[in-house]
Amino acid sequence: MPGNPLAALVSFELFDRPALVKMQGLLPAAAPLEAVLAEPVRNNSGRRNFLRGKLGLQDTSRWVWPAETQKSAQLASLIESNCLLVAREERSYYESGERIGIIPLYGVATGLFNFDMISVDQQQQPLVFEFSGSPV
Repeated sequence: MPGNPLAALVSFELFDRPALVKMQGLLPAAAPLEAVLAEPVRNNSGRRNFLRGKLGLQDTSRWVWPAETQKSAQLASLIESNCLLVAREERSYYESGERIGIIPLYGVATGLFNFDMISVDQQQQPLVFEFSGSPV
């Protein structure tokens, strides 16, 4: 595993978690998840990037807000995130309102059952969820 906390998390989610799931005889996630971007995202690196974000719900749609900073040393944004956005190498820009691939963290893929609703903006912004249990 890498020494950088964000790189270690991404490596675990991409390689270790699927291996552990398979070793336990469990079924892997059925399909990749997507969410609607609440804010635009840039990916000028020319490679696939996994960006920190916060997943929430509005009606029956998943919405995601990218973390304000994506610098690897910014652990606060990692702690506040509950998903990773998958910015693909062939795309340099995603507009607000577009769908983007996400990797849920901390059990979000299990139906948000271990999350508590914490706020609803007065301007009908999507609901935001915070982790409130032990990691799955």
